Amino acid sequence: MHATFTPSPKQAERGLNITAVRERVAALAEIVQVLPLAVPPSPDAPGGLSFALLLVTAAPDLDIAAAIGIDASDVRQLDSAPVEPVPSDAAPAVVVDEPELLDEVAPQRLRFVRVDVARLDDAMEHLSTLIVTRSRLARAVAGLRAAGVQTRELAEVLRDNGRQLRDLRASILRVRMVPVAEVLDRLPLVLRGLRRESGKQVRLLVEAGNAEVDKGVAERLFPALVHLVRNAVDHAIEAPELRARLGKPEEGTLRITVGSHSNARLELTVSDDGGGVDRAAVARRAGGELPSTDDTLLDALCRAGLSTRDEATMTSGRGMGMDIVKRIVVDQLGGELSMKTEAGSGTVFTLRVPLTLTIVDAFTLDCRGQRFVVPVSSVEEILEVDPAAVRFGPSSRAERLGLIERRGEAVPLVDLGGALRMKAEAQATRQALLVRYRGEPLAFGLERVIGQQEAVVRPLADPLVQVAGIAGATDLGDGRPTLVLDLYSLGAALQERAA
Repeated sequence: MHATFTPSPKQAERGLNITAVRERVAALAEIVQVLPLAVPPSPDAPGGLSFALLLVTAAPDLDIAAAIGIDASDVRQLDSAPVEPVPSDAAPAVVVDEPELLDEVAPQRLRFVRVDVARLDDAMEHLSTLIVTRSRLARAVAGLRAAGVQTRELAEVLRDNGRQLRDLRASILRVRMVPVAEVLDRLPLVLRGLRRESGKQVRLLVEAGNAEVDKGVAERLFPALVHLVRNAVDHAIEAPELRARLGKPEEGTLRITVGSHSNARLELTVSDDGGGVDRAAVARRAGGELPSTDDTLLDALCRAGLSTRDEATMTSGRGMGMDIVKRIVVDQLGGELSMKTEAGSGTVFTLRVPLTLTIVDAFTLDCRGQRFVVPVSSVEEILEVDPAAVRFGPSSRAERLGLIERRGEAVPLVDLGGALRMKAEAQATRQALLVRYRGEPLAFGLERVIGQQEAVVRPLADPLVQVAGIAGATDLGDGRPTLVLDLYSLGAALQERAA
């Protein structure tokens, strides 16, 4: 059978979007194809878009219509005509009595195939094994070269193999990518419940464009977005009566914008036109001084158990929202979380997360005799450091805070080994990795950057071995685990340690 779903504000109010319709219809029928179609804009189709669903099912038309949110008369049966017997090894032919629909859907149907996510994970796991094996092969070739063996042909084969693995990696990652718009399609249903619970009028505007993200990242990111939406409705956006007295529209606006921060990072902003964060209320609950900057205010908001509500409701008041957001964005995804707020005007949260987590391009580096790995996406620049030009201040802390000059700009320098509290004797700092912590430059000094290669990141799931600044571990081909550093989290830990 054939049916058409047309997204509209009315359908969104009922909690229906194409993702929800897919899930509801899949329980009743086999979905052969969902084809987006451009239609003339109208009150019933304000976006100029509809979706044609081609289904195979024995369910009644009324059930299918109810699942899609349309009238039963809009569900059409595609009857098949009798066909001649065919050999058992041949595919049966089906003649559809609406050839114009078949001409439109059939070519699209042949272009797509549904794949279980577990199969994609399995393919990524095999690719990870190949990358580790290639690293072992590269080390073996280097050993032969050091022993005086002619390895020119082996080196050429190794280069070709590396290029082929990069192409294979790119292909598998493209298959794992999902549109961010599909992730955000579930938020209107969340907002609908919040409006009903709070009695506030809030409009959600989503600008996702064509941005895509790895499915694993998307699944972790969605709960963080839900908490930010809840906080905006419960705490930031005022009640309609108060907004009217303040000269604002009674309906508040919540906007989510998605863009690319770099080739390897996704940037999302969640902004509202509410009253901003009440610094005095946060300071009172946190039991500290009034936060003077947005960064210190965000640190206070992300404390576990902190809430400005006197009592818990169905959606807030437990002091878990921002703490969960920080743990997901910073600790689990290795991303960045920042905030800008202005009293009476609103608040903007910015999330920067990697597009994928499993296989990354990474720098290998040497620090106090140990080898570490840092994702390339987190490093802005590699600096050459003259030890005589470093200006150290009167600090007794192990990280030895100092300053170096970068194109006329003073940049804080942190000894990486000291920041990691390594007991080995410090060596002369020759290079530094420049990162951005909340928009400001921060350099981590070390002995040398060895090179760049692909690394398979294995997260440290056991909370007993989780340490600030350590994102996971990898195998560089020597069979020994090598720690993967998260310099952004390490910078945050240093700030907390200094405070």
